[in-house]
Order: sequence, then structure tokens, then C-alpha cells
Amino acid sequence: RHRGELHRELVTARDSRKMLCCHLTTAALAVLIGASVWAGLLFPPLPPRSTDPDVAALKDAFAAQIAATAGLTISGVGELKRDRDTAGWSLLADHFGSNPNTPYMFTVLPFLGFALPSPIMHVRQRDAVVLLARRPPSAEYISFTTFAAWTPRRGVVFGSLADSVNHLSLNASASGLFAHIVTSNRRTYSLVERALVASGLPAAAINLVVIPAHLHAEWTQFETVLRLFRFANQTEGSLYLRSHHPLLYLSASHADEAA
Repeated sequence: RHRGELHRELVTARDSRKMLCCHLTTAALAVLIGASVWAGLLFPPLPPRSTDPDVAALKDAFAAQIAATAGLTISGVGELKRDRDTAGWSLLADHFGSNPNTPYMFTVLPFLGFALPSPIMHVRQRDAVVLLARRPPSAEYISFTTFAAWTPRRGVVFGSLADSVNHLSLNASASGLFAHIVTSNRRTYSLVERALVASGLPAAAINLVVIPAHLHAEWTQFETVLRLFRFANQTEGSLYLRSHHPLLYLSASHADEAA
């Protein structure tokens, strides 16, 4: 009997320790998650409204058109952001021998939809990423390049999907507004183009980067980079770098998978 009671006491003590560890782990996770939300590491606030009133108005009109479009919804909101102003990624901004006269900007979205803004993003086969912006102020060179940045099978790739859209080839309206679309789906592009034109942006001001369809099967992560070299007016250039041009992730619910 004495041995039985001792065994029960030991089992009870063991179970109590397990329960205590469980409670402590849960409390620690709750504190960690709460601190992350408070610090903006999880569920970061939406980007500020663009300081360019014409771009902000275009975004409002486009969002209203998408809301009225069957088959597309806005499921993520980000912005065009300078690398050194992007939390976490700013640590890498000046470690690749970059010229201080050549600032870089990313299109960023919350990582996995709820974490810190990241330039690395997955684009599903029928979805699209749309940047609404104004042509940068006069500079010696500008270019948008979209990369296949990483795949689980091949690791870091950083292969460009197409020729860069540069200061000579960038499509923009007479006032300098433009859209930059990344997608692989024709139906999605058609719907986005229609919504943009209905928002007041000419079709001739739309720039399209087509994702090769086979990259979706590899769960490829993409990145779009804007390179700017030597603004003619640095004050105007500095304002552009912090103008919060909006980026929208559009989820498609239509059934057309044609690339």
C-alpha cells in the first residue's frame, strides 16, 4: 500500500509539473504575440494614404471598381517602399555595394498576410499584384524589375521575369500616372485593365509583367524592385521615396485558369 500511495504521489507531482509548464508556455506565447501585435510585427497597420493626391484618388476609384467586379477582391494592401525604410530589410540595404545615389524601392505586402511588410511575396496562379503610382521625378535612370526570387526546390534564384520597365519604356498617362501589374492569368488581367480604365487611367498607361505559368507549380516567391539613379532634384526625389504609392493584392475567384 505504501508503494502504491508513493507511486500516485509521484504521478500527481509529474502531472502538476506538466500542467504548470503548459500554463507557462501558453502565457509566454500570449505575451509574445501581444508584444508582436503592439510593436507592429504581426498584423501591422495599413500603409499611410499616398501623399500624392492624384495617386490616392486613383486608388480610391480603382478599389471601388474592384468592389463592383465579380471574380476579384482586394485581399492585401501594401505600398512602394524604400529598402532602408522597410523594417528588417533595412539591415541589408547598404550591404551590397550600392551607390548612395542609387536608392532602391520594393513593392511590399505583409508577409504571409499578417506579418511585417516584405518585398518577397507569393502570387497565386489566378491572382494579380497591382501598383498604382506616378512616374518618378526626373532622374538619369529608373527601372522596375520583377524577379523570381526564391523557390523551395532551387533556393535563391533572383532571375528577372522579363526586361526591366525603364525610363524609356514606362507606360504612363499625360500626367505621369501609371499601373504596374504582375500576373499570369489573362482573365484576371482583362478584369484589372477594365477596372483601371473605368477608374480614369488610360489603357496606354498600364504596364504588365507576365509570370510564366510553370513557376506557380514551384511555389515561387517574387519581388519587384524599383532602381533610381541620381535625381535631377534631390528634394523632389526624397519626397517621392516617401510618397506611399499603394500596392494591392487581388485574389481571383473566377474559374478561368488560362495563362
